[in-house]
Amino acid sequence: MYKSAIRSKKKIQEAVIRLIANDKDFASISITDIAKEANINRGTFYNHYDNLNDVIEEMEDDLMEEMMATWEEGRKSDNSIEYFLNATKEKLKEHEDTYRKLIKAIPSHVFDNVRFRFLNEVESKYHDCLYLDANTKITLCLISDGIVGLFLDYFEGRVPCSLDQITESSIKLIKKVFTREAKH
Repeated sequence: MYKSAIRSKKKIQEAVIRLIANDKDFASISITDIAKEANINRGTFYNHYDNLNDVIEEMEDDLMEEMMATWEEGRKSDNSIEYFLNATKEKLKEHEDTYRKLIKAIPSHVFDNVRFRFLNEVESKYHDCLYLDANTKITLCLISDGIVGLFLDYFEGRVPCSLDQITESSIKLIKKVFTREAKH
């Protein structure tokens, strides 16, 4: 991708973040608003995206690609759930201000994909040491949804704890539940 295209996409994404941070309702953000805020013309926007949802999807994909690269790197040296959750926490901390701005404005269905990817990653961590029967998969879903939900609640300011505390408690819970599951 050309540097100018990368620069334009970054300007568009930053404009969307600023609009949302300034309490602009997600559903009411127009392409004209984005173009004006990014100091580009509408044609430049449409060279890169079809609509606002495409911008948000790309931002999510970029985050997930970044996290997956970190997780893959970690698998070479440490394939533990601790590494996975701590790497997730560190990536979230890197972009904490952005997530706090975006979280309140983005429709919750956008985060379904994050939950799904998180669940798949946790499941892959335990696939070799657990028999994944229906009850174990339900347990995985409950824990994964709970952890992702807690991270989301954190960014919305609805829980009185830190990312470090969420991560530490999540690790303890997963170890406790799945150590018990592995014994049965």
